[in-house]
Amino acid sequence: MQTDVSATIVAATLVTPKRTGLLTTFAARSDYRGVRHVKARDEFGARPARIVDAEDREMAPDYRAWIDAELEKHGGSARAVWATHKDAGYRLTEIQPVLHYFLHDRGGAQENFVQIEVWEEQEFVERELFPRGALGPVERRRAAPRRTRDAGRAHRTAYRGRAEVPPRASDRHAAVHRDRRGHI
Repeated sequence: MQTDVSATIVAATLVTPKRTGLLTTFAARSDYRGVRHVKARDEFGARPARIVDAEDREMAPDYRAWIDAELEKHGGSARAVWATHKDAGYRLTEIQPVLHYFLHDRGGAQENFVQIEVWEEQEFVERELFPRGALGPVERRRAAPRRTRDAGRAHRTAYRGRAEVPPRASDRHAAVHRDRRGHI
């Protein structure tokens, strides 16, 4: 299966508990009918994502682009950006990436398998962008403590359109053995 085909399958699949939707989709739309979920890694750092208002309407799709544009518009003054938006009630969302590993056994030799890596992005409404009652950009750092990720509610969860199928393990295995024997 081509990587772009697997990326399309992944991007079109809704996130479900225990990844049942993705497993079903792989079984229905690919040759990987016996694919199994092996492991999830969630130790990657969160990153700022979007800005939403109090009613969860998107105000900016990309926090970094928005803040750069606002700073540019206000001559590089963080205080001016804060003064302009301090009462807007904007909230910052963060993306927590999770990497899932799936495995499809092709049968035969132990190393005859396909590993598929799929990124899941969990978006959380993390906190107010400009906490109310703060005195300005300097005081904002001393504002109320952030809610933990567990306390925030999941806003959106999606698989992102990237699934990678590394080269066949049997090819890598054979190359390693050839090198150890001194054959090129």
